[in-house]
Amino acid sequence: MLLIDGIKYDLWTPRKEVEEFHPLVKEHYEEIFGSNSLFIEGNRLESGSGKGSVPDGFVITTNEAPQWYIVEMELSTHQLYDHIVNQVGRFINGIKTTASQKKVIDSIYQYVQEDKRRKAEFEEAIGSGEIFKFISDLVTKPPVLVVIIENRTQELDEALDLLKYSPIKIIEFQTFRRVGAEAVHAHLFEPLKSAIQAPILIPPVTSSISVSPGRGGERRVTVKDLVDDNRIKVGQVIYRSYKGQRFEGKVLDDGSIELGHTGERFDALSGAAKSIAGSVDGWTWWYTTRANGEECLLDDLRKEYRIRW
Repeated sequence: MLLIDGIKYDLWTPRKEVEEFHPLVKEHYEEIFGSNSLFIEGNRLESGSGKGSVPDGFVITTNEAPQWYIVEMELSTHQLYDHIVNQVGRFINGIKTTASQKKVIDSIYQYVQEDKRRKAEFEEAIGSGEIFKFISDLVTKPPVLVVIIENRTQELDEALDLLKYSPIKIIEFQTFRRVGAEAVHAHLFEPLKSAIQAPILIPPVTSSISVSPGRGGERRVTVKDLVDDNRIKVGQVIYRSYKGQRFEGKVLDDGSIELGHTGERFDALSGAAKSIAGSVDGWTWWYTTRANGEECLLDDLRKEYRIRW
């Protein structure tokens, strides 16, 4: 059990890897890999003999020592010994080929290019407009393999030891749910961004986006924070055009998002965006309109809130 300010949280194990575990990890990839990081959905890595597999994602960092990662998310309830050796072994062999490297480079480059704001922020982060060269230089170097699992076991360690690959990092990403209010949860994990940093605990104060240290040690801002600060009104519409169709969501009083076309509710902006466009950063994906009629990204409101506080 986890006790936070007198509130009890029980350890919760997701039953479904893709539907339950993956979204939790992706929501907090910046806390795991650092604020100057970018998560991209994985594509097939294929060896010279044609054997291959698709990792759960790639992450690149644009800090002082840029790095790229192949990410595999697992549940300990799976048969790790056979599955991990087979799956991760295919990644190791696949990424050695020029064809696989080219696919990774192209997919990351396209992801950066398809959003003007994302492209501008990426150029600022690397201090250059030569995005393709930066990605190419990075991906042609050996990646760090990262396995994120809800419960690290001896079986996992033994399986990875068989691969004889370095470096492999293991992140134990635990989730706790509040007793009597299961929609409220907390996460416990040790981030990669600093080897000497203590494990991070992310306890949400409501069922909206979690509160935690954010970029550069700043407080992580939630949609509920913006509602409480009157920067977003309850019922305010957020929107985005995607593949020729306009999608809208409504901000609820607890900071969650209700999609107009399905009626589904999501605790996080990224979760709502993911249901439409795949793995994206909800803060830089959704737009809204200010009281003066000016269009802005939700990320603009978040930055203004941070400046004030």
